Amino acid sequence: VSQSRYHTSYDQKLIERKIVESMNQKQPIELEHRVVLADKSIKYLNQKLSSRFDESGLPTKIMGTIFDVTPQRLIQNELLKTNQKLLELTQELRENQLTLETRNNEYQAINKAMKRNLERISQINIELNQAKEKAEESNRLKTAFLQNLSHEVRTPMNGIVGFASMSSLPNLTDDKRKYFTDIIVSSTDQLLNIINDILDIVTGK
Repeated sequence: VSQSRYHTSYDQKLIERKIVESMNQKQPIELEHRVVLADKSIKYLNQKLSSRFDESGLPTKIMGTIFDVTPQRLIQNELLKTNQKLLELTQELRENQLTLETRNNEYQAINKAMKRNLERISQINIELNQAKEKAEESNRLKTAFLQNLSHEVRTPMNGIVGFASMSSLPNLTDDKRKYFTDIIVSSTDQLLNIINDILDIVTGK
């Protein structure tokens, strides 16, 4: 304490007030205050004081002890700082937790929307596959129909063309010519019926 240069104004007033209280109440006092040393460092002192009085009750002297409690006070201050830091971290964690919960709810909503979209896409794919299968089946039927139609048309056409050529042969008897003509007429009727059937299919009759 011999290194002490001065008390802070707050501590000086505190000491003076406590001394006055001790003398007025005639009771010992205990207080903690600070002193600033020459090197500008701060010491924390615990001071116990008691006043001595004469027969008339007037104070004659003050006696006491002083203990350096700087280490304990510094530890206490660090604990207070640490506690404050913990409180701040706790508040920050709570805010982060709320943020995470909000984002988690948003992600869950997005996941649900994505799940619905995936289900819709899956349903669309099923419908597209079904439409593809129907189109492929339709193409197969159309191909088979055209192949059959080609055969049905070719048969009477071959008859018409073939027997028309044969009808122009020389030295052909009337009976043969009539026979070839009947075949041509029959093939023509058959071809006409096929064409009518095709027209009926096209027009939906």
